[in-house]
Amino acid sequence: MAFLIETPYYPSSTFVHFLFINSFLCFNSIKKYFYARKKKTFAKVLLRNKRKKQRHKVYIDHQRKFYDTMRRSLLVSATDYDDSTIEAILKLVKPDLICFIGDDFRRTFGNDLIEKMNWMTGGNVVWIDSDLADVHAVMDAVDEAVGRASAEEVDEVYVNVTPGRSLASIALYTKACLRGFVAVAEVDGRAIRVPIVPYNSLPWQALEILRVLHEDFDGRASLADLSGRVNLGGEEGRSKIALTDYYINKYLKGKYVSVELVEKKLYVNITEVGESIARRYSDFMSYEERMPLKKKMKKKIVEKIVGDKS
Repeated sequence: MAFLIETPYYPSSTFVHFLFINSFLCFNSIKKYFYARKKKTFAKVLLRNKRKKQRHKVYIDHQRKFYDTMRRSLLVSATDYDDSTIEAILKLVKPDLICFIGDDFRRTFGNDLIEKMNWMTGGNVVWIDSDLADVHAVMDAVDEAVGRASAEEVDEVYVNVTPGRSLASIALYTKACLRGFVAVAEVDGRAIRVPIVPYNSLPWQALEILRVLHEDFDGRASLADLSGRVNLGGEEGRSKIALTDYYINKYLKGKYVSVELVEKKLYVNITEVGESIARRYSDFMSYEERMPLKKKMKKKIVEKIVGDKS
């Protein structure tokens, strides 16, 4: 019986080499294909993200412009100016409400300017009669104007501090420094923003001492009488006289009050600077109370814009 023995087939080395080279080239081409595809996809993703960022930036810009258009502004100005000065201020501010202090603006300005202001504000132009030679009267008129505008939810208050024929510009600039208003002025036919100098804030205890000294004692009182009338809240371990004397010596003595000893009694006299601050006591306090609210509103707007981004 014959046995058929199959001999194994061994491919030649040339054939094996050919298969190896062919598989390598095939794998390499596949690798290049997927790499090129991945690179192309990655480039598309980068371009898409870039366009997204650009669209989002445009969206945020539109949001900011939208919020800017929602902000309402009040312009406060004296009436001792020419029509050209008021027109230059109106181009910069574009107010929603206008309040004039002094004489009746309908007799002071021309009809063209009055029609322009009525068209710009929708007729929200008011007038407060005040003596422009009295600085404190002008400042009180600004308070009245802001109080009237508070019902309209005004976000920004502009004051015209262009030097005029009266002391009103000085009073308005002082008011801007005290209350944090925006000061604007007309120079050579164009309006500019004027930087304000913030006041050196005093603690409320020192302001209360000045107020009581001015209103209750007409500017002069003994330390004992003054400490008995003023309410500083009290601190543990200190008497009223010691506490009042502490705030006078630390914050008020020299610039705001003067101290003299008469028959073994210490008297406190208010100076002109101290009297001016005492008369503007409400300005100092309202500014201090308004600062946290201003920061809160700014934070709310920023959160709204950032929230739209997410």
